[in-house]
Amino acid sequence: MTAQNIAKWDGTDWSALGSGVNGLVYALAYNNNGHLFVGGNFSTAGTNASQFFVEAIVGVATNPLTLALTNNGSAGIGLTWPLDHIGWRLEAQRNPPGVGVTSNWFTIPRSTNVNATNFPVNQRAGSVFYRLVYP
Repeated sequence: MTAQNIAKWDGTDWSALGSGVNGLVYALAYNNNGHLFVGGNFSTAGTNASQFFVEAIVGVATNPLTLALTNNGSAGIGLTWPLDHIGWRLEAQRNPPGVGVTSNWFTIPRSTNVNATNFPVNQRAGSVFYRLVYP
């Protein structure tokens, strides 16, 4: 098995973790929710510039993803999701009345930095759908 400075164990065999990093790894931290944080003396992880630190998704999130919807009165609606899903992007689509989900998703700006947001409600605007997506 060939690996570039980092490998993973699946319970039976070792394998390369992606295409690795270009230097030594000194620290690993796993958050028990699919995220491995790697620190060391490297400047790239895979094909991405990553000076000394990188996050790898190595498993499936164990905390169920739930978008919670609240009525904020005249302020509209509020959406929240678990703190460990910060970094995921919130996407939405607006469709005319009577039109269901289509493929016209767009990303809500700055949604990867938070785990909650508020939206005004316009009852004449038609249907609005939301989803949370890992980048």
